[in-house]
Amino acid sequence: NECINELQAAGLSPNVAQGLDDIFKKELVKFSDLDERALEALKELDEEGALAVLKQFNESNLQHVHNKSAFLCGVIKIHRQRCKEELAGHINGDSKKTGPNEDKIQELLERTNYSLDVTTGQRRYGGPPPKDVYDGVEPGTGCQVFVGRIPRFVFEDELVPLLEEAGVIWDFRLMMDPMSGQNRGYGFVTYTDKDAATECVKMVSFFVTHAVFLEYPSPQLPFLNSIYKLVTQTTQPCNHSLDNYEIRPKKFLGVCVSQSNCRLFVGSIPKTKSKDEIFEEFDGITQGLKDVIIYLQTEDKMKNRGFCFLEYTDHKAASQARRRLSSVKVKAFNNTVSVDWADPVEEPSDEIMAKVVNLTSPPFSTSQVKVLYVKNLSMKATEEIVMATFSAYGEVERVKKIKDYAFVHFKERENALKALSELNGLNLEGEPIEISLAKPVDKKKKERQMERKMMTHAFGMAGFGGRGGYNMRGRGRGMYGGQIPPMGFAYGDDYFTGDYMGYGYYDDPFF
Repeated sequence: NECINELQAAGLSPNVAQGLDDIFKKELVKFSDLDERALEALKELDEEGALAVLKQFNESNLQHVHNKSAFLCGVIKIHRQRCKEELAGHINGDSKKTGPNEDKIQELLERTNYSLDVTTGQRRYGGPPPKDVYDGVEPGTGCQVFVGRIPRFVFEDELVPLLEEAGVIWDFRLMMDPMSGQNRGYGFVTYTDKDAATECVKMVSFFVTHAVFLEYPSPQLPFLNSIYKLVTQTTQPCNHSLDNYEIRPKKFLGVCVSQSNCRLFVGSIPKTKSKDEIFEEFDGITQGLKDVIIYLQTEDKMKNRGFCFLEYTDHKAASQARRRLSSVKVKAFNNTVSVDWADPVEEPSDEIMAKVVNLTSPPFSTSQVKVLYVKNLSMKATEEIVMATFSAYGEVERVKKIKDYAFVHFKERENALKALSELNGLNLEGEPIEISLAKPVDKKKKERQMERKMMTHAFGMAGFGGRGGYNMRGRGRGMYGGQIPPMGFAYGDDYFTGDYMGYGYYDDPFF
């Protein structure tokens, strides 16, 4: 009675309060497990809807649900979506949800001692694994693999035994469709090291690369069917025992190494704000902020270029920050900012950075990377001054300066590394320069990116990203059309030369 009185005092009707109390009595969830947000969401429903939500919540398998309050909020959200779909006639109100075989799931968990956390949007297996399995640091970049084309009725009991053959699993996140109870056809598996992720790709998948956007031929756009056929005909599987794995009859998995994006692009930043001021502002608005990246104007090094990049501790923190900053109620520096995902930076492998320069086609050249990427150059630092400064450490073949950064080509890699060590942070013509090894461009990857942009434009979703492209309406400005420019470029950069230049990538034939 005391609990019912407290629920009614919170604004719930007597019947809804009684329904919640019945759930508490079954010990499926405690009153202390529900926060104010869940009760407020329940109050917004009419009595019939609230009772229907409690019925569904009561019938749900909460064994692997850690945050029951968030799960209840998810059930409420699903109920609202189902009501809209039923009114529109898109779904049948009598349709029942399907799900995994709980006995097989429990058998898997008992065998591996991994945990399972279920929410309305995903199922997370592990993260972290048991200490007797792995007791190291959390995996970094390059350890995550995207698993696609999963049959909608396949769950962890079938997927995990296959994936764990490649190595120790940190976690596996299976994306769920809360309306049907089936998976969404894809998930993400994170291994404890990069070698296991690479092995997973070799074992399980035929490589789909850029064909993933045309998984099914389009009857509306017939010309895309020929592209789809061309790509599927030229995509060759690798020779491994589990290649092109058929998990169900005529159902083949497709996997590729994935990269968690932890970086946001934020526009409409006051140009007078420093890096520390920007960090303090956004650290107070969002959680998990790790670093702020700004680019200074070429003409005035006391001002930024009106945008910045926010680096977060993980993808979840970045996703929550993006959702919060997208709200019109949230302002930074008393101004509404524009926010979107930044283009992820894919670092070349150590082998490529140490040896490979020619990435166009095999056989690859064995000459080592001996080009330095120098940024934060002042206007006074001409190519001649840069040449003279770096020539003190060895023969420099050529220098190419582009606005406030440059590429310095040494004849010998040893001299390049010595200059990198000695000159990084040097005050050159009034500005401290930053130096790193330039990153070779994977030209085939650039071609695939251009194809994806063309496909995106064909579907009418966005503009062409590069210079001279289609200036369609979108989030971008100036000549960049409908897409946000890659990190490292200001809007309207007259020296735009390629997608990668602002990251320290160089395209040798250009110079």
